[in-house]
Amino acid sequence: MGDEDLDTSYEALLDLSGLLGDVRPRGLSEQTIATLPSGTYREWATPGETEDRCPICLDDYNAEDAVLKVPACSHWFHRGCLEVRNIPLGL
Repeated sequence: MGDEDLDTSYEALLDLSGLLGDVRPRGLSEQTIATLPSGTYREWATPGETEDRCPICLDDYNAEDAVLKVPACSHWFHRGCLEVRNIPLGL
């Protein structure tokens, strides 16, 4: 089944919600987050070379945003996004 076969109608999503119940994404543990390189966007940003937005929430970074670096890739993320998102980090 491909994505194009998925019924994303309102009714179908309500049915899915009824089957799954209350679902929330799991975040990374505080222990894991504490091991990641951290800083503010201003500290690591290089004009013209640095991504302007978080790859998880797609919000533009502000100069004082707390960001974390994942060693297994080249991306930085908002700290809050990694606290609520469970992504494979290769750690």
